[in-house]
Amino acid sequence: MPSPRARCRRGVVLPIALFLVLALGALATSVLVLVRAELLLERRAITYLEERGLEESWLDSPLEHPESGQLASDASIAFVPLVHGFLHVQAAAGAGGPRRSAVHWRLDPDSVAARLPGGLEVGRDPPPTGVERAASGCPASLGSGAALVRIRPPDPDPAPDPPLPPSPRLGILGVEQIAELPLTEVSGGRLPSDISDSEQGAPRILRATAGATLVGGEAYGLLFTSGDLRLGGDMAFRGLLLVAGDLRLEDDAVVEGVALVGGGAEIASSARILGCPAIAARALDHPELARLHAVPGGERLGRF
Repeated sequence: MPSPRARCRRGVVLPIALFLVLALGALATSVLVLVRAELLLERRAITYLEERGLEESWLDSPLEHPESGQLASDASIAFVPLVHGFLHVQAAAGAGGPRRSAVHWRLDPDSVAARLPGGLEVGRDPPPTGVERAASGCPASLGSGAALVRIRPPDPDPAPDPPLPPSPRLGILGVEQIAELPLTEVSGGRLPSDISDSEQGAPRILRATAGATLVGGEAYGLLFTSGDLRLGGDMAFRGLLLVAGDLRLEDDAVVEGVALVGGGAEIASSARILGCPAIAARALDHPELARLHAVPGGERLGRF
């Protein structure tokens, strides 16, 4: 027979053991619940990040040519037209979250051409002669009231934040932004044979090396450079000329359309700029130009 002391010890140990078993069971259940909750949170976080990344991708590269009120195919992105070609792109609001949005700008050739000079815009030193209105083949629907030669007005003060690209520019597109588009490089001499006599074809985007001299050939489209440019010989260009530095026309060089020059311009007596904003508008009707473009800082609208 167990002693009274042993019976007392057994009466104390058994309740303690039962309590520990219950406590350990409750702890195990709590751990399982916690692990399950963590897994659910992790899955939700991954889903949120995937959706956020997809929305950011949509906002960065929205659908081309959206119409007013049009939704993307998945009904997650809405387009709200603003003034002057700007477009407010809105992503669908997440559960309990904000509706993220961005701003883009569409280059409309006619709208841009309507703000161009009649023939030449310079930052300083306008040439006394050498700029004329095109006598034929230039409809007066665009730029009829614009000055033939004008000095570019100063940029707004204070400057916008984030700042716009340096002038000259097309809307919000400066030379650096245009240089990121698919283009044809022109280093100097005559224009390459594949873009000669291209008046009857589609417009091209051509980048001349800073300080280049072009002395022959013909081209149609947008010709730009980040520095100075010299055109001479029998060089003939139709479209829009964008020169960040100084422009010099020599010999029998002819530019038909519009020239935007960051610095000054010199035109020899035998060279000509034949002003025609309508030709510049047709040159801007290039798929890489006449589309939506990102506004500096616009992809972070309402976000930090």
